[in-house]
Formats: sequence, structure tokens, C-alpha cells
Amino acid sequence: MRWGFPPEGKRWVTRLSLALAWALLLFPSFPLLAKPLTLRVWELPLKESRDVGSRARWAIVERFMELHPDIRVEGFQGLTAPGLQQEVGPLLAMAGGVAPDVLYVNFRISDSYIQQRFLYPLDDYVAQWAKEEDLSERIYPPVWQVIRREGHVWAVPYSTLVMALAYRKDLFREAGLNPDRPPRTWEELFQYAKRLTRPEKGQYGMGLVSGQQASWFFINFLWSAGGEVMRQDKRGQWHAVFNDRGAVEALKFYQRLMRAPWQRGGKRYRGVAYRGNEIWTKWNMGQIGMTFMYLSDDLMANLNPNIVGIAPVPLGPGGQRGSELNCTMMGINATVRDKRTRDAAWEYIKFWSSEEAQRIKTKVYVESGYAKFVVPKYLRKFGYERYLREVPPGWEATLEEALRHGRPEPYGRNCEMIYLEMTPPLDAVAISDRRDYQALLDQAVAHANERMIGIVPPRVKAARGRVALGVVVLLAVVFALLFRQVFRAFAADVASQDAAAARRGLALSRHWRKFGVAYLILLPALASVAVWQYYPLARGSLMSFQDYRLVAPSQWVGLGNFSQVLFEPRFWKAMLNSFTYMALVLGLGFFSPILLALALHEVPRGKILFRTLYYLPAATTGLVIMFLWKQFYDPTETGLLNRMLSVFHVPPQLWLGDPSLAMVSVVIPIVWASVGPGCIIYLAALKSIPEEFYEAADLDGAGMLAKVGRITLPYLKPLIIINFVGAFVGAFRSFDFIFAMTGGGPLFATHVVGLEIWYSAFLYLQFGYAVAAAWILGSLLVGFTVLQLRILSRIQFRTAEA
Repeated sequence: MRWGFPPEGKRWVTRLSLALAWALLLFPSFPLLAKPLTLRVWELPLKESRDVGSRARWAIVERFMELHPDIRVEGFQGLTAPGLQQEVGPLLAMAGGVAPDVLYVNFRISDSYIQQRFLYPLDDYVAQWAKEEDLSERIYPPVWQVIRREGHVWAVPYSTLVMALAYRKDLFREAGLNPDRPPRTWEELFQYAKRLTRPEKGQYGMGLVSGQQASWFFINFLWSAGGEVMRQDKRGQWHAVFNDRGAVEALKFYQRLMRAPWQRGGKRYRGVAYRGNEIWTKWNMGQIGMTFMYLSDDLMANLNPNIVGIAPVPLGPGGQRGSELNCTMMGINATVRDKRTRDAAWEYIKFWSSEEAQRIKTKVYVESGYAKFVVPKYLRKFGYERYLREVPPGWEATLEEALRHGRPEPYGRNCEMIYLEMTPPLDAVAISDRRDYQALLDQAVAHANERMIGIVPPRVKAARGRVALGVVVLLAVVFALLFRQVFRAFAADVASQDAAAARRGLALSRHWRKFGVAYLILLPALASVAVWQYYPLARGSLMSFQDYRLVAPSQWVGLGNFSQVLFEPRFWKAMLNSFTYMALVLGLGFFSPILLALALHEVPRGKILFRTLYYLPAATTGLVIMFLWKQFYDPTETGLLNRMLSVFHVPPQLWLGDPSLAMVSVVIPIVWASVGPGCIIYLAALKSIPEEFYEAADLDGAGMLAKVGRITLPYLKPLIIINFVGAFVGAFRSFDFIFAMTGGGPLFATHVVGLEIWYSAFLYLQFGYAVAAAWILGSLLVGFTVLQLRILSRIQFRTAEA
């Protein structure tokens, strides 16, 4: 008996197969047919991490993937910058077109994200969420004004942070202070800090951040004094207002912490606060008694309560208290076009803000022995009441007090620049005894309103536009004339070569037969240079006339960017600093390798040893050199250089914190690291000079200086000139060491043009301004490039004869 499908059954199988194929084509998101979706999120915690915070975050991600097996979560870090991870990282990712589906957002960068159209509106998602849950427990009332703007909700917080005062109990006991009675007012804060300060041990009572974010801590003083940072008028226009009476009082107290004179043991000291980049290192080493620190509304602070205590921000002179409030938030990348990916991104964001995520975090902390760091309300809510006794006394009350007086971090127009704009007055009073507080603040506010917000009177803007037009025309004429000189120089050289070839009877066809293959080999390189050099140059030229935006439509502004650059005092300050930097680098670092090479060339024995020793710094990475010298430049009495100066009874220097010393302090490590490799190059060139010349000079009775001046330098002249021009242009363009060591401070003393361009483009997203500034810089350097090309056109390189 034969078994088989009846004809009707075969037809049904065929129909089902066709239906399945059509469903796969027309409905790729159908649950049974869809492929697992990959969701890219910002800074996914590592599964292998051992610290409790990372393990708690990974447990949340792991639970999310269990609930959504069709979604695979993938982390994304991207490029970043030291000290500016949250500001620069997402922006660089968006600029490169590789940003993840879920973006990290904080308060001060939120407006730029909204204006640049980086974020997808979450209105429908949040409206549905509000029907399912009570969002009042998830989102504090002050946060709504930040996340809901222009009629849309743009991001959702998953943790709220508020600033508090952290203090070292062990240092309090050593100073005879009660560790259970932290300072409550500004006056008590200063007196406590004075008793905690031990300059001979490198110990300071208060720790303050420096650099681009120096005003991050200062905001707590400003708000506690009744001042304000930004204000929005009835028309919706933002204004910087950190020059009111409260700001003046806060600036006076800031200077008092940094500069107030006092005595102990017959010695005179100044200031009770440390202000530098190594604040957290010194805090962990027990060299800072008090500083500001974030508390979280779910996990407070991961601090050892036996050593560290927390207290609310001290009350200002009027009895007010202002604590900076911030949130870690997530938003959906607006460039995501697939609805399924957007829905998955929302589910991820929503889950991180859910009660279940909080339950998971609490469980991980409790089971890991860290229950004392969990906010008590969650211990009660999730059934861990027995661990309440582990919570340090007073921490819950401190958190509630800080949240009650919390004020959102400035979030208005272009507020990612606000800390930079507020910093100059702080730098001025931290390094001097200036008393013109109102003038310093007025100047900073005026600059912030113009550069950050773009408030310029129409008449002034029109006049600047006319000046910019004249400058652009002049630059175009200069470029044309200079390149004409270049082409003439090379054309004359080519013409002379062609004439010589004609005299030798070399026909054109023979020329192509001989060199045609070489031209073909050069074509790919020429195409590569055109694609990767000249095409971006052309695009950049167009961007300089636009208010260029990465996602939102760019607007044509004509010469507006050039006008802004030409009348930006900070740009011309950067130009002056670039000239200073170039002069120091060339003066200290260009001729030193030549002299060192001449000395090593004359050493009778141990040449290999000396060359190795001098070349070793080149084998060390720039990052290591930077950190090494930053340790040398420690401004405290315990710093290496300050200890050496103390032998000669010279008072401690601020080094990188002193505007008069900062630039030299940056250049010295560069020279130290580059002299050795440079001298090796010149040593190789010295080997090519025939020894017969020196022997003839000896017979004529010539001395060392005569031999150097008549033989050595003429032979090295082409190499010296080429290196000089290259070093000149390179010094003008270089900013990496400055960025790592000072960030451009203090008081913009090391703020060079390269930093101005980099900050404008990748931190403030002012691409048009940055490209216009780059063109102005390039126009000043093109003359030296032309000089280099003319020199190269005249030099003939030949192989040495055997």
C-alpha cells in the first residue's frame, strides 16, 4: 500500500509555503519571522566587572534581555576626551555618524541636543507610560522643566544626582574637629578648612576643581548666596545673569578660600583650598579634608562611612542653600528610522527607569554587602528593613535636605559652554588679590551673552559683516598671489629640466615611454590625496559660510562666522598664545638638538650609551610624559619641583596654575621629550660630511668654531631650513600637550588656536565658527608653506657615491 499526500493536501502545502514567503517579505518584523534586533546603547557595563555598581547595572541589562529575547543589547563607547567624557563622547559619535540608538543626556548639553535635532520626541511613549504608572515617583518636579521643552519630552531620567559636602572624618579627628558636626555655614566652612590645612604635608581643608569646569563647584556657592546663572525672559530668550549681588558675594568667598592669609607656628600661609586636576587623587590619599560630591536618589554615595561623612551644602550669608541638581538621562537617537528599533530603545529606557530596575540594583547591593549605600526608602520598599541599621546616621536626612534645595544645572541655550564662560572670574581671583569682582563678572556675562547665546545688536552685527567681507577678500587675494609664486617656482624648475632634456634630444614620446609607468603608479596616490585632503577642504570651505548642523538642516549665514571669529577676543588671545608657544618651542627645542648632535659627534667614547640615553624619551608615550611632568608640577609644598626650590628658599610655585609660568611649564616636557630624537637625525646628517674637509681644516689651523661655521652648518643648511619651516607650522598647529596638561587655562594663558578650533567644533558644535577660524589660521601659515615649497623646488637630492 502506497502512502502520500492527496492532491488537495499538496495544494495546501504549496499555499502555506507561498503565504510564509510573502509574510517574510512584507512583514519582516512579524514575531515568528523577525531576526533578533541589535540595540546599541551608550556605555554598556561590562559583564566581567567586579565592582558592585557595574554588576548592578549589568544585572539590569541582563534582566531586560531576558524579558525581551528578540533584542540583543550592544554597548558603544566611542572617542572621548580626558575630563570631558559625557560632553565630548556623544557629540563626537554624532559628528562621526556612528552614535548609538540610545543616547546619554545630561542637563547642560540637553539644549544643544534639542536644537541640533539629535533626540527623537518621546511624547507618545511618555503619554502611554503615564497611563500605566504614576510618574511622580520617577521624575522629580524640577526635572520636568528640563526634559519637556518646545512642547515635547526629549529624555527620561533613570537616576537623580544632587550635590552635597563630603568630608574626611579621620582628618577631622586629627584636627580636633567633631566628625559628627560638619560645617553648616560659609564661615564655619572656612574655619574648618583652615584647621584642616597642613601645607607641609600637602594637605588642604577644601578641594575645588579647576580647568574648564572650575565653576561646577562654584555654582553651589552662587545659589547659596541668592544668585542665578541663567534666566529666560517672557519671549523665551535666555540670558546669562551670573553677575548679580549673590554672584559677587560668592566670588568673594571663593577668593577667600584660595587667597586668605593666615598664620600657624610663626609661618604665613595663603588659602585653605587646593584647586587642581588631581583633586580626586588627593582626596583618596587623604590630602583633602572637604569637597563637593554627588549623592544619588537611589544609591546615595559609595563611600566608607567610617572615614567619610556627608552633609548638606553650607548655608550662604543670607541663610539660603543651593545644591546643584542633575540627572543621568537617556534619549532616542533621532537618526534611527526603523520604528522597531525606536520601540526597542524606548523599552530599554523605560526599563531603566522602572521599579523593577530599582529592585534589581537594591538586591545586588544588599547581597554584595553594600546595603548601607542604598537609600533607606528602597530598603523598606523591597523588604530589606533589617539592613536599615547599617545605613550611616544622618545620610538619609542629608539626601532629603539636598534634594529639597536642589536646583537644576543650567540647561538653557548652549549651556554646555556655561562652565567655561563662568571660569575666567574664578581664575582671576584664585591667583591674585583682585577686588574688582563686579567688573570681572560683568565682563564674563557680556562675553557669555554674545558668544554662547548670540546676543549682538543689529548695527554692530552689520558693521562686523562689512569688516569680515574686506578680510575675506584680502585673504583670497593673498592666497592667489602666493600660489602664483609657488607655481612660478616649480614651473621654472620644470621648464629648465625640459630645456635640458631637449638639448639632450629627448623626445616627448620617449619621455612618456620612460616615465609613463611612474605616472600611472602615482595616480592612485593622487586620487587618495584628492579624496581625503582636497574634498574635505572644499566641504570645509562651504561649512565656514553656514551654521552647520549634523542632523538638523544647516542655515546659510554668509560671512557671519568670519565676523564672529574676527571680533572674538578669545580667538586673538589664542593667536597671541600660539605665537608665544611657537617661539618657546623653537627657541628651546629647535636649536637644542643641533647643539646636542654636535656635542655627541665629538665625544670620543660612549657614543652608543649617550645616544641611547637621549633617545629613550622617544620610546615613552606622550600620555606617560604628561602624567610624569604633572606630578613634578604639583603646586603644593610637597611637589618635586617646589621641594627643589625650597632648598634655595624660593616659595612654592603654582606652575600650571600660574598664567605667567603655565606656557613655559607646558613647553619644557615637549622639549625634554623631543631633543633626543631630533639630535639622532642631525647625527645621521653629520655622518654624510666627508672627513677630508675636517682634516684639511685642521691642517689650515682652523678651530672648532671655524669648522662648525664653515663646514658643518653649510652642509646641514637644507635640513635645518626644512625642519625649521616644518617645526614652525607644526608648533602653530599643535595643541595636544596643552589640552592634556592645562586645557587652555589658567585665565586662557595656554589657550592656543588649535584648542579654540577643537572646543568650538567638538564641544560646542559650532562647526562654521571652527572652520572659519581654521581658514584664518591657515592663511597666516600659508606664507611659510610657500617658503618651504620654494626651498624644496631648489634642492636636489642625490645618492651618496660609494
